[in-house]
Amino acid sequence: MFSETKNIAESAAISLPLEKEEQEEKRYEDESTITNGSVIAIRVQNLSKCYQIYDKPHDRLKQSFYPRLQRLIGQPPKQYHREFWALKDVSFEVKKGETVGIIGRNGSGKSTLLQIICGTLAPTSGNIDTKGRIAALLELGSGFNPEFTGRENVYMNGTVLGLSKEEIDERFDAIASFADIGQFMDQPTKTYSSGMSVRLAFAVQAQVDPDILIVDEALSVGDIRFQNKCFRRFDELRENGCSVLFVTHSLGQIDAFCESTIWLEAGYIKAQGKPASITRAYTNLMVHGLPTTNDITQQNKYAEEQEAQFQDEELNNSKKNWLSLSNCKNIKNPGMVKLGRFRVAFDEQFGLTDIESQSSIVTVELEAEFSEFVTSPLLGLGIFNNLNEPVIHFNSFVIWSDLDEIAPGKILLFNCRFTMPPLRPGEYLITIGIDDGVPNSSIVLCHVYDLFPFRVRAEDILHVQGGYVAIDNAIIEMHTR
Repeated sequence: MFSETKNIAESAAISLPLEKEEQEEKRYEDESTITNGSVIAIRVQNLSKCYQIYDKPHDRLKQSFYPRLQRLIGQPPKQYHREFWALKDVSFEVKKGETVGIIGRNGSGKSTLLQIICGTLAPTSGNIDTKGRIAALLELGSGFNPEFTGRENVYMNGTVLGLSKEEIDERFDAIASFADIGQFMDQPTKTYSSGMSVRLAFAVQAQVDPDILIVDEALSVGDIRFQNKCFRRFDELRENGCSVLFVTHSLGQIDAFCESTIWLEAGYIKAQGKPASITRAYTNLMVHGLPTTNDITQQNKYAEEQEAQFQDEELNNSKKNWLSLSNCKNIKNPGMVKLGRFRVAFDEQFGLTDIESQSSIVTVELEAEFSEFVTSPLLGLGIFNNLNEPVIHFNSFVIWSDLDEIAPGKILLFNCRFTMPPLRPGEYLITIGIDDGVPNSSIVLCHVYDLFPFRVRAEDILHVQGGYVAIDNAIIEMHTR
């Protein structure tokens, strides 16, 4: 049991408007809200939240009286609860017009953080400074009276958000159009599905022109068409200077729509920075079980360091661009295989890290030393995009390449060659793995998840295809009938 009593507004879409728009503009001009020339919409400093957890109901009563009595008689007070820190020393800033994504496993403190920023939950310590009107969508069915119709809830929520009836009248058609729930607008919201409730709640929040919009996983219940509509609205709000704080478990959405990412772990900020590097590290930990470096922000420089190594070794290595694994951070290796040098070629050219978006022959060569007997060697190779999605993934078993058993002490050279279709411009990683067995029932010998980063560019940016891979020899014709 938590000592905090739940606020009714905790399950509502809360907006905390300032009394007058003139006050908002004046506060934005305050020098304390300017950092490096940018207006700060949200500033969180050393924020902590502690809950008191009681094992038994009567321990709460003891905590109310016994410590005071013990102090009166000169005894050290006894504590009848355990402390649980949902947040601990969290600090960050969100600039005006910036979209920031928050990721983390369940129970990491994401929802607690958003509730404190919205004002529905009091912090134990620390400071929060927000500038402007806040609109928040924290939970499903947020802020709706189930007995009211959708129309009545729109007017009730609009009033809470600080709008007059005339202002709500002006925006009602836009709200109804965005929600797109048809005749259900005049039905009680208790008859709504979870998706319909989110549609209406988001429509209200997004149409009041907030300065700060906070969304906590609510969009996950919407269909793909509604989600796309919401993200287009995010872009419109951002262009108007609205800051968006967005919590989701969809790393693709984080990478596509956010300019910065915060990774919460057990109430602490584990990392913050560019979405691509943070989401990749998060996936490596959550999916592959790979430990992260002490300072994850250093991973932002990884691609540049790796490319510099390739360039240096291209100049100094007389053996045609053989590379070491010294810059590979994400290696899963129980010790049965020791990987040596490797090299990668595109159309027989070794050392390239920047290629055009066109079909090419990829060659990957890798040396490996085996310390134990391997009965059924299995070599797998993948190419992953910046969302950590496998664009290409195959292994020796699925392409009918039988590899002979390997005796201890053997040093072998693996050669993998395939035709890669034109890829969409962006950043990619080649990964490689050696197992013993067959797919879905093999023993991991060694996996390298960041073997070789490379970049795909487009010479003609106006004619870039939208899929993961591009198609060749396509024809679209129009004929007069």
